Amino acid sequence: AQICRRIVADLLSFSRNIESKMEELDLNQSIEEVLHLVRHTFRQSWVDIVTTFDPNLPRLTGDKEKLKQVWINLLNNAFDAIGQDGTIWVKTSICPQGRRVLVTVADSGSGIEGNDLKRVFEPFFTTKPPGAGTGLGLSVSFGIIQDHHGTISVLSPSPPAFRGEAGPGRRSPGPGSVFLVELPLSPDEPVIHFNLAAAYE
Repeated sequence: AQICRRIVADLLSFSRNIESKMEELDLNQSIEEVLHLVRHTFRQSWVDIVTTFDPNLPRLTGDKEKLKQVWINLLNNAFDAIGQDGTIWVKTSICPQGRRVLVTVADSGSGIEGNDLKRVFEPFFTTKPPGAGTGLGLSVSFGIIQDHHGTISVLSPSPPAFRGEAGPGRRSPGPGSVFLVELPLSPDEPVIHFNLAAAYE
């Protein structure tokens, strides 16, 4: 039932073009609300979530519910990549100029193959088995971040800068992957086309 619910939600999100409701929001709080929903389920599969939130993060303007959809998509993808017994690292920070915020979601999973890495944001592309997903979660997330004049990119293997220690008793991390989301503090910021991931390759 949970899988069916996720598939239907992905299809509806992909097919609808709902106008964003922009308002001031606390980015750390929006992520924490999503973590509160998934932590218990993830722990049942021995997957820990380790957070490093910048306490001085300024408020930004965005659609809180749509951004929460991005966070839950990235967390679910990280969880699926691990399967069982691993760690997800979630970090927030602000750029040195103080005009954009960075959210990263890294995992200790098996990583993403080179050819697949180029296609992860394509609609209906998925490496999951039949019935486990529609391949729309990352595509929907990509569109939401674009609507916020931000960027989303991915690296695999995940650079050490985005990871920490594995939880006690956890198996050795795999190559993993990291999704990087960069958002402007104001929607009036011009759309950027800089590939943030390239700076860490």
